[in-house]
Formats: sequence, structure tokens, C-alpha cells
Amino acid sequence: MGTKVNEKLEIVTMRLFEGDKKKLDEFYPDVGYNQIVRTLVRRHIKRLEEKLSHKLPKEELDDQAL
Repeated sequence: MGTKVNEKLEIVTMRLFEGDKKKLDEFYPDVGYNQIVRTLVRRHIKRLEEKLSHKLPKEELDDQAL
């Protein structure tokens, strides 16, 4: 816990399902759930961006259909 972050952080309030914070604390006792949640969110966003970057823009799809 208390790991320095090189990026600017935004404070948000988040509600987890009951027991999830406890499980994160058990799985990652030396890290802390804030860092774990940040990492999971960042990975999810990167995966979505990667998937979206491989899709053709709508205009290109319409031109190919002609």
C-alpha cells in the first residue's frame, strides 16, 4: 500500500458488491484494493480500445457493401 503513482489520480466513489473488497484484500494482501481496482479498470479500457481500433469505420463498411 502507499505505492507512488506516476499519473494524476481522480478521486471517485465506488460501491463494490459485499465481500469483494475482502476477497481482493485476501488475494493481494500487500497491494491494496485501490491499486488492484485501478489496474483492472485500466486493463479493461486498454482491451476495449484495442478491439475498437481493429474495427473499420462505418463509412468504410458502407463503401464495401456497395
